[in-house]
Amino acid sequence: MKIFFSTASPEIMLSHRIIVEAALRHEEQIRQESLRVHKHIAKISIDSFLGFIGILLRTILRGTLFGTSAVNIRYRSISIGKYAVSMALRHPRAYLNKLIYYYRLIKYLLACIRNVDNFISIKKDVVACYVNDPTYTNGVYAELAGKFGIPLYHNMYPYRLSRFLFSEGGDAIDAFVVHPQTDGIASREEMGREIIERIIASTEKIEYMATVEFESRDLPPFDADVIVYAHSFTDAQHSYGGDSTFLSMYDWLLFTLNELRDKKVILKAHPAFFKRGYAAQVIEWDRKVFERLVKRIADQRNLMVIDWPMRNAELLTQVKRDCILISHHGNALLEGAGLGFRCISSAAAAWKKYPLFNTWATRQQYECLLRNPEMNEMTDLKALYGYMFDLYKGQRSFFHTDSWRHVVARETGIPASEISRNQSILKKLSVDEIAQVTDAVSERICNVDLR
Repeated sequence: MKIFFSTASPEIMLSHRIIVEAALRHEEQIRQESLRVHKHIAKISIDSFLGFIGILLRTILRGTLFGTSAVNIRYRSISIGKYAVSMALRHPRAYLNKLIYYYRLIKYLLACIRNVDNFISIKKDVVACYVNDPTYTNGVYAELAGKFGIPLYHNMYPYRLSRFLFSEGGDAIDAFVVHPQTDGIASREEMGREIIERIIASTEKIEYMATVEFESRDLPPFDADVIVYAHSFTDAQHSYGGDSTFLSMYDWLLFTLNELRDKKVILKAHPAFFKRGYAAQVIEWDRKVFERLVKRIADQRNLMVIDWPMRNAELLTQVKRDCILISHHGNALLEGAGLGFRCISSAAAAWKKYPLFNTWATRQQYECLLRNPEMNEMTDLKALYGYMFDLYKGQRSFFHTDSWRHVVARETGIPASEISRNQSILKKLSVDEIAQVTDAVSERICNVDLR
């Protein structure tokens, strides 16, 4: 019997059980044959261990284990470095102690090598796979699916639960960025404009911001030249492929602030640092790392730190219009661009298929944009509105009414926001209800052809 490969643990989380079973049924319906689920196994073979020793010695001798180069470590043509680095930095202690960071990095390089070898050993029987948390060590499975042209299921932002088809040798990153829709909706741009206006008016309308208790404050007089937006330091740091320029969002942010020492800068904490009642430990970890960074730059003059949950739109009403907005890959730039601000971002972002902002892919390009503000151009609003429609209303959208959370909400009466906040709420469903919602989710899986 052919294999449906899965990284999820249905016995631990009921949401995983629903998603994996729904994807399995969807694949069986397409193939008109029964498949068996094969879970990823944390077993290290002798060959994998020897491969790990070889990689470890090679990277130490060449110096590529250290610094930013670690992101680029590859094994059997798979980019294991970025996943190992993201996992190593998933704990705040890795920022406080280099020994802890390198211990975790080496540990997760071994995990990635194990994952690659285990998957390749069974790939001839694998006809499809579901990958959860693909920005960490599971991410190698998504790359392997692209490499071997195996259908990939995932439901990571910006997509709802979808089945992605690759040509052999395909790039898995394409399954994690937004693609321009060609469905011919005449009002696409107008609807995109309305979406961004609604978000600017009320950030809480964004599902993942619904649990933030925003505070309204007037800022003291401060003629800011630049606003820099902080990102999560411990969650999904290389979601869109990484830019191979900075090891982490912490390093990117520290570099940015140092480059702008001669400018008046506002540093804004991400509102998600202040979520309440949300079952995610990374929120507490992010706050700790942000507090450490603020202490590190405490002597920097001309710097204002917004360390409370302030709405972006409210902040932007209190700065001059020629203030430049900088984010690595954050959606705050979408609001800012909609209000007429110039923006700088990494090319490694969900919008990499759209000509939205002044982007960089190397440290030299980034330095040039930071040091020469007159080079930065305004956003093409037509492109921005198209992206907003595709992100929020496109058939594949994470926010679509056919996303698995909204399907379960319709079937059970449990609000989608509650499911997002704490998926353990699904434990109260009966066996019959679970079967019913699984069927409903399976019927609404989106098919995305990237060939």
